[in-house]
This record gives sequence, C-alpha cells and structure tokens, in this order.
Amino acid sequence: MKTSLLTDLYPKTVTAVFGANTPKKISAAGNTELLNNKKIGLFVSVNCPGVMIFQSYDFVFKMRTREKMSFISGFHSPMERECLRSLAAGATGIIWCIAKSLESFKLPEDLGKTFDDGRMLILSSFPENVTRITKETSMLRNKLVAAIADESFFSYAAPGGKTEKLCCEALEWGKPVFTLKEPENQGIIDRGAVPIDVNNVESYWPKEDKDVELELS
Repeated sequence: MKTSLLTDLYPKTVTAVFGANTPKKISAAGNTELLNNKKIGLFVSVNCPGVMIFQSYDFVFKMRTREKMSFISGFHSPMERECLRSLAAGATGIIWCIAKSLESFKLPEDLGKTFDDGRMLILSSFPENVTRITKETSMLRNKLVAAIADESFFSYAAPGGKTEKLCCEALEWGKPVFTLKEPENQGIIDRGAVPIDVNNVESYWPKEDKDVELELS
C-alpha cells in the first residue's frame, strides 16, 4: 500500500480534542477524500449484550447504502469486524483507524477490492516502531476515532467502563452521540446520548437521491 501523511486534510477536531498531546502526524493509505464525507464513528463493545449485537449489525446493514457517508472505527472487536465486512458489501466509505503503525498493517485479502475501488482509507497516528496493539494504543486509537467523527454511534457502554468514559468525553466535546434505545444504555442516555430505534434509522439519517440501491446480503 502506498502511504502518505495527512497535511491539508489533517482533521482540526483532533487538535481541539488532544491539545498538547495532538499526534505529530497521521499516516494514511487509501482514499483521503473519504474524510470529506459525513463521518460516523462506530463503537461496538466486545461486552455488548446479545440482543444489542443483532441491533448493531442491523443498524450497519441499513446504513451501508449511504454513498456520501463514511463510517470510521477501529474495527477491532469481533462485532466491529463483522460490521466492517457488512459495510464493505455496501456503498459507504470506510475509514479504518488502526492501533499500531501503518507500516506493520496488512490489509485482509477479502477487503482488497474495497480498498482498490477507493472506498477505504486506513489511518494511524503511531510511528513505525509501534508494531503491536496494546490497551494503551487501543485507547488512543478510539479517542482518535471519536475526535475525527462528526457524530458517533455507541451500541453499548457498560457503566464505569472505558467505552462509557469515551462516550461521555465525546459528549463533552459537543459531538452528537447516538446509542441503542435499550435500558442498559440509560446511563449514557441520561448524559445526553440520543437513543435510536434501528427500525427507523431514516428518521435520524434520511436517505438522499444519490444513495444507491443495492442487492444486499
């Protein structure tokens, strides 16, 4: 993969969020134009209750025809990986933030066509010597995702957990945050997250005429 550094497209929101700890550089591979789309942060916790896992997948399934939208995520948890492959079968842009250096990353073969078709951008804020994913790099990566995203979808945030903390930080930054309308999410709903019904996503994100109609599986 050919890599470059984000310069003119370096997200200003990253500097606003990270302040003195702003990454010195963000390496990129793929279509940087996807940053110009409306960017939806996707966070599906590994501890997400079963019924909410199905709702999260249904949410992505219904959103993946939006051609002028990009989903941004670490795509690290098993359910996020499933969502990644669902998105790859759609029409949205995919921005994959990784928790190690871009030089140490190998794109899965089944996503090669999505990348070659210009529907994927891979970002990393880590230097070449960071070749392994750790809890620390994962936390920094997730914060970068939330900082770049225009708004975020948190399927579930366990009370007192790292995901809840990040969700609350995003709300403090003034970012719109959405979550599933389930009792388990009442804590972040009380803090300002907007509860959504996955059976009615168009009331939150209306389709545009330019959105494609796909034979989706």
